[in-house]
Amino acid sequence: CSFVLQDGADDAIARLGDRVSLPVTPDAGASSIRTEGPHWIFFGRNAGTSSLPGRNEHTDDVDHDGTFHLQTAGAKKWFLRPTEALRESCDAVDVALRERYVVTAEEGDVLAIDTRRWWHRTEIPGAEAGGSRTSASYARDF
Repeated sequence: CSFVLQDGADDAIARLGDRVSLPVTPDAGASSIRTEGPHWIFFGRNAGTSSLPGRNEHTDDVDHDGTFHLQTAGAKKWFLRPTEALRESCDAVDVALRERYVVTAEEGDVLAIDTRRWWHRTEIPGAEAGGSRTSASYARDF
């Protein structure tokens, strides 16, 4: 499940921030990064032993440069594939891209991605016998 906190949701964001550490920008030494737009919150729980898929592979129809995703609890596996537009841009500067990438974000990891230029889908890994896996992440556009 996911939800968005839009403009005017400052009180809800502050209350959430009291419970979860919500960075303004990812701590990657990039102090010039400015965030904008909504706060995205993603939650999921997988009680099964096999991976629980999220949305089908897609790109996002957005106007910003990218989104950072902070994995605040559990893990989420990202499946990434470059769009043709991204391939063309990289080919023009002699940067080779693989066909696909798989990234597992663990608690505390930050993934910065332009979801307009990368096909993407996610999964919550399966649980160990008798348990469940909870995944929570927070995202902001930049």
